[in-house]
Amino acid sequence: MFRRTRFPIEATLVLATFAAVPLAAQASVYNNEAAFVAAAGPAKASLPSSLGGVPSFSAAPFAFQADPGQSFNIDTTGYGQPIPGEDNLVLSGYESQTLTSAMPLYAFGFRIFQPSNAAPLPGSTGGYCNFTCDTGPFTVTLSAGVTQVAQFSVTPAFDTVEFHGWAGTVAFDTIRIDDTLRTIDNEYFSTYRYSTAPVPEPGAWALILETAVWRPELGREPALAR
Repeated sequence: MFRRTRFPIEATLVLATFAAVPLAAQASVYNNEAAFVAAAGPAKASLPSSLGGVPSFSAAPFAFQADPGQSFNIDTTGYGQPIPGEDNLVLSGYESQTLTSAMPLYAFGFRIFQPSNAAPLPGSTGGYCNFTCDTGPFTVTLSAGVTQVAQFSVTPAFDTVEFHGWAGTVAFDTIRIDDTLRTIDNEYFSTYRYSTAPVPEPGAWALILETAVWRPELGREPALAR
């Protein structure tokens, strides 16, 4: 026998709200790497095993460019490896960097580590600032040519490996990671992740299903379970 499905008022409101959001506007900022990978996929650039004071280099799909007078270094013996698992990138000078891609991207993220010790500790591979340590913010700007697509801020905590990223349905080809204070203490970077496919905002339908539940005080059965 056919039974008419009834949605609680709360679910109807969520459905209406979701339907009103244009697909082109879907985007999410991530602070959890596992959630980013689940949404955008596991692709990441492979950094070279060593670099010595170069102003630019390539690690597909990115071309990395330091600001004038700054340079990239990868030297595990000299700088340590506070971000485990792969090579860590630091800059001589302040830490601003620009990444460009020949192909359109829809997601970007990276790991970052801000040490709290100003000088290297004997026998330590935990990284050091080589200057007064600070947790000054970074501004991350994603652009398609000269058109800004998205922007978010990163203020890393001391002595913590963090992941920060963005994913959406609008393409970009340029990433600017800007050290806003222009200080020369070391921050460490690794695991530059990306996606070449649009990434819809996660969890929208999960939210609908979670909201469309039985409310005992309203005296109704779960509408979606009927």
